[in-house]
Amino acid sequence: VERSRELTDVKVNYSDIEVEITHEDGVREMIRCDFLMGCDGANSTVRKVCGFQFPGDDLPEQFVVADGELDSFLPKDQIHLF
Repeated sequence: VERSRELTDVKVNYSDIEVEITHEDGVREMIRCDFLMGCDGANSTVRKVCGFQFPGDDLPEQFVVADGELDSFLPKDQIHLF
């Protein structure tokens, strides 16, 4: 993941994929790759540029994903949902 970059174009060729990335200062960069993954959510630029639909619903809830340790009185061999 690179911050301050924007995917601006995708061209699928027979043997590879050409991706245009625009930097914050306007400089454009071409990248050739074998695979392109859209990991930028429901409003994915990758999905839009490639013409893939998002058949699900946009949820109004907000989620947070964290990797951390928690000390609790709850049993460690059970799943707890809050």
